[in-house]
Amino acid sequence: MDCRVQEELFAMLTESQAFLTFLETGQPAGAPEKLRSRLIQTAPERFRAKLAATGIGRASVSAVKLIEQQRKILAQYRNYGRNSAFEMVGRLQAQRHLQTFRKDIVPLPCDETERASPQGAAPISQSTPLPIGRISVYATLGLLMLAAAIKMIEARDSTLKKRGKRYPCALACVIQLSTVIEQAQVVDLSRLGAKIRLSTACDPGAAMEIGVSGQQISARVVWHNSNYAGVVFRKRLSAAALKTVLSGSA
Repeated sequence: MDCRVQEELFAMLTESQAFLTFLETGQPAGAPEKLRSRLIQTAPERFRAKLAATGIGRASVSAVKLIEQQRKILAQYRNYGRNSAFEMVGRLQAQRHLQTFRKDIVPLPCDETERASPQGAAPISQSTPLPIGRISVYATLGLLMLAAAIKMIEARDSTLKKRGKRYPCALACVIQLSTVIEQAQVVDLSRLGAKIRLSTACDPGAAMEIGVSGQQISARVVWHNSNYAGVVFRKRLSAAALKTVLSGSA
């Protein structure tokens, strides 16, 4: 495989991981823009064809899925903010897929001669065993960095699952949308957001104040239909606050 293709794979991996880390912690601050620039340059079907031409079809499938998934999460971040995008990471199991992609591309040997061969020179045959010296330095560095990050990724994935765990409930609440105040009901709750039964129409992105179980929670509407609205909290509930709210469930 051409080492330039391998470098693209590792760049996609590290920039995607940096973006997911940003959604959870707020750092590194430049991760969203860096990933956005990468995705602008990477058309999924063209990238799939490039990878298929190298003979690594399995990696091409997971690579295209990663690109499409990261685009959805990035759009959610740009439209509705970090908390909403972080909740989507859990729904799409983005961390798990990122680990699958990592397993597909690490280690993949590459042929340095494809980068440096003079014009007209025949590239090394795919059936020719590659000496260790020709394995990309990027792959070696990537292996070291990713191996050290495995436990962090697994711990982060576990934390995400806990925060995103949903609890069915029937909590009477009072919501405020602009100047409209209404009695409503929380029917599904997590530390990141809630599903609310209500009759007032509201638009995605609208601010909502929720009074429930003695707690006042600021949220943003993510979706709405004739009977329900999905909201994401502006500040994640602590485990103690979640327990307090749920204690008022009917």
